[in-house]
Amino acid sequence: MLNAIHYELDRTLVSCCDTLLWNSTNNLAESFMSQFCKTSGGKRVDHSKAGSIERRAKIAALAFQSPAQQWITNVNKVITGKSPKSPLQKFLTARRNERDTKIRRRRLFQNEKKSKFQKKNNHITKGGDASYGDKPKKPDVSPEMYNILLKNHLEKISVTYNNDLEECTRGQWTSDRWREEKSFRISSSSFKEILCRRLSSSASLVKRLLYGSRLTTTAMRYGLANEEIARKSYSSKYLIDVKECGLFVDPENPYLCTSPDGLIGSDGLIEIKCPYSAKNCKNLKEFCISNKKYGLTVHDDGSIHLPSIHKFYYQIQGQLSITNRKWCDLFLWCGEDTLTIRVNRDKHFWNNNLPKLKQFYFNLILPEILDPRVTRNMPLRELPQTSIISQEKRKSTHNAEEIKKTTTPFDNANVDIYKFKKRISPQIPNKPSVIIEDKNPYPKRKRKPKVIFDL
Repeated sequence: MLNAIHYELDRTLVSCCDTLLWNSTNNLAESFMSQFCKTSGGKRVDHSKAGSIERRAKIAALAFQSPAQQWITNVNKVITGKSPKSPLQKFLTARRNERDTKIRRRRLFQNEKKSKFQKKNNHITKGGDASYGDKPKKPDVSPEMYNILLKNHLEKISVTYNNDLEECTRGQWTSDRWREEKSFRISSSSFKEILCRRLSSSASLVKRLLYGSRLTTTAMRYGLANEEIARKSYSSKYLIDVKECGLFVDPENPYLCTSPDGLIGSDGLIEIKCPYSAKNCKNLKEFCISNKKYGLTVHDDGSIHLPSIHKFYYQIQGQLSITNRKWCDLFLWCGEDTLTIRVNRDKHFWNNNLPKLKQFYFNLILPEILDPRVTRNMPLRELPQTSIISQEKRKSTHNAEEIKKTTTPFDNANVDIYKFKKRISPQIPNKPSVIIEDKNPYPKRKRKPKVIFDL
């Protein structure tokens, strides 16, 4: 255990060591060394005797400060007290003009070179690539260290009762504590997306849940602005006191949380929805009947029902299970009409979906919280797909049944079996061979060549 801790500390400290000069560059030093290699012969000759290397270093420094050999003019004046003669002046002028021409041409095609460089290196991210930049790849933490982090995290999020954090998180989205506690857990508003997503392709969902920006759409702003009005409308309509609340956490599964819009008595909840698409609607019942995209079903007697495949149903069942209450009123509100749908607690529905939520959290969400990969420029973790062997077994079983169905009529009709071709996949160690059959057992029809008439 101590070795694992020592290894992790060394890895973390070394990974955090940046350059001694923060936000500095060594391009000037590299440019001077390039010039020095030209004057010293590229380290191919030993110039260390008689001060030769020192003189060459000084010449390289002069050439670096005054490009195109313009330093010769100043040196000649210092040594002889006169300006250089006309042949040397012509040579230096030609060198200066040549350099100015190169710089001018580079400026003309600077944008083209920049676009070519961007196309060539479009696979490199803005902050750098996998080996260089602000987010280089680093190995994951060791299993021993991960277990230590896991234990500390579970102790941090554990609660004794489901309302331990309810009072200190009231105000919900306006409370900093509410945002902090919710960031460690899965909220009931995301249950539908998680339960209907394959675990082998959930990286984008994990990234959105953990690193999603706090952008608010017009519909969200409309719902938040009218939530208090809708709560008062429900209270006045049914003459029931609705109590505002904060965050509830499941004591048995502390990684699950919910934030109901209100508490009703000791057994009920309220979930308020203010659909932006119905803001100018005068009859919500007609809106639900005509707007099928909203997902509510209408019975023959005209009553509105919330189907079990709806996103709100997943959210409400999560709220009822976490808060340990019996029913919830889904209250739809628009400016001139309201609609209430009673949803009762379904323990069987919750027990069937709870294992997948647990698997999603401990295999995808929690590793990214404890050992984030986004900051290391690495792809997020995903669970592997169903094993190939089981898929091959299902295919082979299905193909065997197809052979029985397709060969019987051919045998009775005396059709040549060899026309029903089979291809056997190459043998792979520890994997059964799969028979892939042609769907059409009949031979291909041969087209007659077109007759061309010479007119």
